Amino acid sequence: EMNAETFGKVVDQHNVCVGDQWKSADKLKTNIKVDLFWQVLRKFALTPSLMHKSIKKFTVQSKFCFDENAKILFENDFPLFKLLSEPIPERKVVKNDAVSEEDGHTHGAPDAKRKKSEKKETPGDYLAEDEWEILETAWENEQTKYVRYIRKMEPRRPDVDHCMEEMIVFDRDRLRIDFMPIFPASSEPSTEFMCNCYPKVKRFSITYEKTLGVDEGELCMEGILFEDGYLENFQRIAKNFLETIHKWGQTEYKKRAIHEVMIPRKLYMDTYLAMKKRHNHIALNWEEVSDPIKYVYEDIAIASFLISMWEMEKQQNPNMKKPTFLDLGCGNGLLVHLLTKEGYVGKGIDLVKRKIWDKYDTKTDLVVEEFFPDKAIFAEYDWIIGNHSDELTPWIPMIASKSPNSKYFLLPCCFFDFDCKFAPNDARIGKYQTYLNYLIYVGQECGFVVENETLSIPSTKNQAQIGRIRNYDINDAEQCERIQNNREALLKNFKEFKLKPPQPKFTPQKRFKKGSRPQDKPIEENTKTEE
Repeated sequence: EMNAETFGKVVDQHNVCVGDQWKSADKLKTNIKVDLFWQVLRKFALTPSLMHKSIKKFTVQSKFCFDENAKILFENDFPLFKLLSEPIPERKVVKNDAVSEEDGHTHGAPDAKRKKSEKKETPGDYLAEDEWEILETAWENEQTKYVRYIRKMEPRRPDVDHCMEEMIVFDRDRLRIDFMPIFPASSEPSTEFMCNCYPKVKRFSITYEKTLGVDEGELCMEGILFEDGYLENFQRIAKNFLETIHKWGQTEYKKRAIHEVMIPRKLYMDTYLAMKKRHNHIALNWEEVSDPIKYVYEDIAIASFLISMWEMEKQQNPNMKKPTFLDLGCGNGLLVHLLTKEGYVGKGIDLVKRKIWDKYDTKTDLVVEEFFPDKAIFAEYDWIIGNHSDELTPWIPMIASKSPNSKYFLLPCCFFDFDCKFAPNDARIGKYQTYLNYLIYVGQECGFVVENETLSIPSTKNQAQIGRIRNYDINDAEQCERIQNNREALLKNFKEFKLKPPQPKFTPQKRFKKGSRPQDKPIEENTKTEE
């Protein structure tokens, strides 16, 4: 039975052979607080491109937390990642194709006029920080002694460089973090399996040696080199790492957004993890151009939020029936499918059918339909949903306000006004926030108390707006007339809503193909889903 001491010895012996010696690379005096030291190193662990500039993409594959008896307090494995026992792939030539925009959720066909220039990708655009954000409570557990991450890093030039896996172990008692490359089980540790940007070491560690009685200490970095000739390069890397930790640790990080304001955090997390387990098989059989690791789990997170919010309403009103919903501009229809599988009745409407629609079961109601939002009324639905609904975005609160019992959920993405592109841009807050403020104004003028929620999804456009409470008495004729006048005033300059005509088919410059990345190799599918 393993205890903390035994676990620590196992970690200390990883990648260590007889005769190996630790070499000190650099030391730096610092006055940062311990909690900020952990905060910076956690950021390093979850964003390896901050440590190694030539890392283009990365994936965090698993996270485990252990107590002082080496008992697992928390564990999470991500799907679609290759097993550690599989060999690291050999170098191969990859075409340097440009990346097209994903069609995602659009009210209409994808635009044919795509830029053929290469799109700049953000490192960690798969799950990474957004995913860990909702699971951060395990890190803050006082009983946690060790935290172990497994991550995979992909270089900018896969045709001349290697992908590599790495295990990172945080030892909270010793104030130490170990970074250990994972080599193929059938091979001895060797630099040929490592990224060129990675220091040529079998492992290295960063330690914070606190000085007793004072708020200062020393940052130390050491490692086990493959050869003594690599020491100079290792020292240069160590100097850069330690200076960065010291610099970033001077200012305490404050979250820019607080998640789960409208619903309890535990309720959302429980719902999300349960749905992720039930619907993981969808990502394995994804046939759209877009990357399933982003789009499937983003819609699972959105569905989890909606279901959690509806569960809260159910607790407040036990006699309330399950709400019905209408997703306008439903795109690939995945959100409709997820909510339907969870027992909610609703429909999705879009101008163009997606091929993945045929993969859903017959209970998922997705239709191709043309309608004009200035004349549309959907009184039979409790919720009007606009999930990346493009041209329909400002119309969502307008349509919901026409029916006294309707509410709305809006996740804005592209900037559209009622009949044209949204042009205003307040340089002090940026165009995205300018647009969000405009949509809040539209919702308020349409008679709603607009609530804002920052969703835990892998997207920078994660600001949702919810209108479920009216700011007027729907039984008062005079107030209803005022809201009607507000709607007319909003459409004062409105001329005509033009349906986006069907676009010619196009082939994206770079398509997501199942199995195209090593971590996308299929795993055994769990086809059992809970109705």
